[in-house]
Amino acid sequence: DYWQADRLVRELRNRQIAVTSPDPFLVGGTPRPNAVRLCLGAETTDAACKAAIETIAGVFEQYPHVHDFT
Repeated sequence: DYWQADRLVRELRNRQIAVTSPDPFLVGGTPRPNAVRLCLGAETTDAACKAAIETIAGVFEQYPHVHDFT
């Protein structure tokens, strides 16, 4: 609950991770979820992808009670 989608998008973009708010994907009248969209599709190396995922995990680890990835 700590992270709001817009704050998370801003924080990750500040760390060079491109994520999108849910807004472009909403159908009229649909409630806005507190979520982001992360797509893997650009040409990249395995190392760059791993580094990006580790960065995302690091952001969430700043607030350890927000998630449980076990």
